[in-house]
Amino acid sequence: MGTARRTEAASRSLQTHSMATQTASPARKTGLSHTLTEIGWWCLSIGLLVTLWEVGYFTGWLDAFLFPPPHIFLPILFDTPRFQPFGVGFQGIDDQLSNTFLLRAVGATFMRVAAGLIVGYFAGAVTGFLIHYLNWFGYVGTPILRLMASVSAVAWFPLAIAVLRSGEITAIALVALAIFFPLALSVSESVRSVPPMLVQAARVMGASRGQVFLEVILPHCLPQLFVMMRLNFFGAWMTILLSELFDVKLGLGLFIFLSRAYLNSDLAWALLVIIGLSGYVVDLVLRLIGQRLFWYQTAISATSRT
Repeated sequence: MGTARRTEAASRSLQTHSMATQTASPARKTGLSHTLTEIGWWCLSIGLLVTLWEVGYFTGWLDAFLFPPPHIFLPILFDTPRFQPFGVGFQGIDDQLSNTFLLRAVGATFMRVAAGLIVGYFAGAVTGFLIHYLNWFGYVGTPILRLMASVSAVAWFPLAIAVLRSGEITAIALVALAIFFPLALSVSESVRSVPPMLVQAARVMGASRGQVFLEVILPHCLPQLFVMMRLNFFGAWMTILLSELFDVKLGLGLFIFLSRAYLNSDLAWALLVIIGLSGYVVDLVLRLIGQRLFWYQTAISATSRT
C-alpha cells in the first residue's frame, strides 16, 4: 500500500514537471514583457525627477551649490580633465591623465565587488548546506551565524584594517562578510523548504543521496539563492563604497570621499549618478539571467496555482 502511494506521488511529480515544461515559453515571454514595461516606467519616473530638478534650479527653489541641476553635473562624466584634482597620489595618473580614468575606477570597484561576492557566496552556500546535512555543525554553527548576521559589515571595518593591512583585501573581505552570514542561514532554510514529496519521488525511482541533492534539492534551492545574490549585491555595493576609503588607488568610493574633501558638489552628484545607474544595470542583468536560467520555477508555481 505504501509503495503504491509513493509511486502515485512520483507520477504526480513527473506530471507537474511536464506541465511546467509546456508552460515555460509563455513564462519567459511574460518575464521579458514585464522587464520592458518596468524599464519604460523607470525612464518616465527619472524623466519627471529631472524635470522637477531643473525647474527648481531655474526658479531658485534649490541651492545651486548643494543641488546643481543635471545639465551642469552630467557633462562632467564626459569631461575627463575635470577629474584632474583626483590624480594627486595616484600612480601613473599625475603626469598623464588617461581618457579611461573614470571607466577604470568603475571597473576597479566592480572587480572588488565581484571578488567579494564570489568568496562570500561560495562560503555561505557551503556553510548553509553543511548546517543542514551535519546535525552537530548545525547545532554549533547556527547560533553563531544568527549572532553575526545582525552585525553590519561596516562594524568589521576597523578590525579588518588592523588584521589584513591592505586596502584591496580589506574591501573584498568586507563585501564577503556582508553576504556570508545571512546567505548561510538562507541556504539552510531553503533546503528545509524542499517539498518532501519531491525527495520521496526521487528515492522511489532509485536515486541515490547524491542524485537527490543534485537533481532535486539543488534545482529547488538555486532560484532562491539567486534572488539572495541579487539582494546581497545591494548590500555589497554599499559596503564597497565605504571600504574604498582606506588604501585603495582607484575606486568610486574614494572619489566620493575626495569630492567632499574638495567641496566639489558637481562631481559628487555625477558620481552618485554613476553609482545608482551601475547598481540598477547590474540588478537588471541579474534579473534577466535569473528568468532565463530558472524559468521552471515560475512555470511550476503557475502550474501549482492552477
